[in-house]
Amino acid sequence: MATNVKVINMALEGTLLPPKEGLCQQCATDHDPALPHNQQSMFWQYWFYRSVNGARWPTWDDAMAHCTPEMQEKWKTALAEVLAKQAKEKP
Repeated sequence: MATNVKVINMALEGTLLPPKEGLCQQCATDHDPALPHNQQSMFWQYWFYRSVNGARWPTWDDAMAHCTPEMQEKWKTALAEVLAKQAKEKP
């Protein structure tokens, strides 16, 4: 007996429940609109991936693209510090 199975790309065709009211509707996080989206949020990653038709996954640059240049610079500096600290802690 043959079964017809539809295979879908969950990243492009799957559905996540909408974010709770009062949260950012793109990253499902409670943040000031002047701050970057939560780049680590699964909701943000899927929202972005779909917005570019599956061309690529988001980066921190994408998460802060709507921020002012000053805010972007602050975040880039902070992210660089975290990466440097992590690099020192690796055995």
